[in-house]
Order: sequence, then C-alpha cells, then structure tokens
Amino acid sequence: MKKKAAAAIIALCLITALTPSVSRAAVSPHFIAVNDTLLPFGDDTMPIISGGIIFVPHDIFSLAGVQASTSRDTGHVRLYAGTRRVDFYADWGVTEDQHENTLSWPPAQVFAGKIYVPLHQVCGFFDLSYTLIEAGRDVIPGTQIWVIRIISSVALTGSEFIALHRNNMIAAYNEYYGLPMDIEVTEEPAPDYSDVTIYLGFYDISAGGADEILDLLGAQPDGLHYACFFVSAGDIARNAGLIRRIYGNGHAVGVWLDEGTLEEYLETSALLFEATKIKTVLVSAEAPVGEDISDAGAYRLIFWGIQQDSEVGGMPGGTSEAPESSAIDSLPTEGGARMNLMLPCSDDTTSMLPLLLSHLRTYGYTVAGIVESILPVQ
Repeated sequence: MKKKAAAAIIALCLITALTPSVSRAAVSPHFIAVNDTLLPFGDDTMPIISGGIIFVPHDIFSLAGVQASTSRDTGHVRLYAGTRRVDFYADWGVTEDQHENTLSWPPAQVFAGKIYVPLHQVCGFFDLSYTLIEAGRDVIPGTQIWVIRIISSVALTGSEFIALHRNNMIAAYNEYYGLPMDIEVTEEPAPDYSDVTIYLGFYDISAGGADEILDLLGAQPDGLHYACFFVSAGDIARNAGLIRRIYGNGHAVGVWLDEGTLEEYLETSALLFEATKIKTVLVSAEAPVGEDISDAGAYRLIFWGIQQDSEVGGMPGGTSEAPESSAIDSLPTEGGARMNLMLPCSDDTTSMLPLLLSHLRTYGYTVAGIVESILPVQ
C-alpha cells in the first residue's frame, strides 16, 4: 500500500476535508453488544447502516478477541487476531488481508474521523458470528430498535440478554435523547400489512451465501420462512449437495435461465433431476426470455419474473445496481399487494437479510413461498 500513497495524496486530502461530521442522522440508533456485554449507547458505539449493510466502529471487536490499531495514515486501521490480519484503507476504498490480497468487501466508512467496518465480513473473517435481537416496543415503548450482538463465546440467550440489560437500555436511551427517566410514552401500534404478500426468491447460490440464508430463514422466531431458490446449470454442477439441502429443508427449487431459451430450460431441468431427483416447472431469469419458452404451454412452465415497478430504484427493473440495497424501502404497503422479492445469495444479501426479515415480521407482512400452485408475480 505504500506504493499507492504518492498517487493518492491529493485524493486523500480532498476526502479528508470532505469527511462529514458525525451526527445523530449519520449513526443508527441501535445498541451494540459483544457476547454478554452491552456497550454504551452513544455516537461512538452506534452502527451505520448504509445500503442495507451494517458498519460498526472498528474498535468494538476487542471484547471478542480481535484487536485494532491505527497508523499515521489517515483512514487506515488494522484488525488482527493470531495470524489473521485485515487492513482497511478507508480513504482509498481498499481492504487487504495479511497476504496483501485485495478483498472485495464493502469499503470502510469514515465519520468524524472514526472508521466503521462492515460487520458481516469482519465476523466471517475472524470466525465470529452476530445476531440481531429485537429490543423495541417491549423495551423502549413506541420505538423499534435492535441490539446487534457480536459473539465469540456467549452464555445468555437473546431473551435472557434483554431481560438482564433492560433497565440499563431504557436509562441509556432516555439519557441519549434527553428524556426524563420516568417518561411515559404512549405506544402506537405498528402498521399491519398482513394483507400484503411477499414472495421470497433467491438466485446465484454459487455466490457463497446460500448456507447462511438457509440458516436465517430457519431461525425465524415466528416459524420457518419458505422460499424458492432458482438454480442454473452451473449451480447444479458445483453445488448439487447444497441444492439437496435446500429441497430437504422444505424450500422450492426453480430453474434460473442465463440465456432465456427453452433449450436452456430443458438442459438445466435434466441436469437438476439427474443430480438431485428434483423436477420443477418454476422458471425465472434476469434477461428477457425468448418466445419459445414464454409460449411453451406444453411444458406448463410457471415463470416468475424479477421485474418490479420501474419506479422502484435499486430493485431489479428499476436499476441494475445493488438490488438488495433498497429491498426494505421498496416493500409495498397497499392492501392486497403482492411482490416477488428476488435476491442473489451474496454477502450483501446475508448482511441485510436479518433486518429485512425483522421488518417483515414487525409490520406483519405475509411471507409466502414460491410454489407451483400460486399465480406468479411477473
């Protein structure tokens, strides 16, 4: 990285000058905990949630055994544990491991001179895990917030953690917002969108996040959310065992088309049956499909398009960039609405999926699986 310094001096100075001051609009009002320890509720510990990705202050991992150090280079922080090391060069948007390999992670963020790093990627790199615990209306009346809990070793369950720290959380929240400690807040019920149906679909299972997505879907407190995983011929060749796990967990399997032709469907369908003994007429594709497949009535194919309202920015059909980043903002609220929410099995999706599932649960959305007996959403 030293070789890059000279070429980046001007850019570094400009970025440093334009770095925004931290404000309560910059950080997100969530608690952060490490194992069974609740961290103070303040600007120095709150996360930043940007584009559906959770960023946390770089120095909060020490309680989980990951140390942090900073250099004189503005925007550079190093996290390390044992032989593992990761360097964040926030001003350049570069992240490297101990072998100086560039990592394709979301770049670190800088607010008021403090560096925030992507939670999901850091936890995975150092063999940590994290959970999101709802600590909302039953703890802070009328407010929906979460505890982001980083875990290396833990004794308390989520409910035990909330019970233990409830009074401290209320006091810290009221102090931060300047509320009297004995304030009585009239709780208003959250909107009920139970008459809005969201169909969950996933594709690109070779991206590496499918196993974690399966775990997240199966860990929902209100029961398992069923989804459909659309697989391509390449997915089948590389991940037949994973596809069997998907089907064995009760999820549907469909065919994902790269070229959008009937010939491709027939080839992929045959490979799917040969590898997993699964037959499916569920089909989806990002690219427009040819007339031969859209008119293939003899095969009774059920096509689930991923095109959404053209006014929905960040969703497929709106823009081609980061379809997972605005998934929550794009959820419909009109009574009787139906939406096909198709997401890639990427790190970005696994990072934001807990927030998405919690939002769906909080507002009572009906989450349904894509199956052959349901009229598809085009």
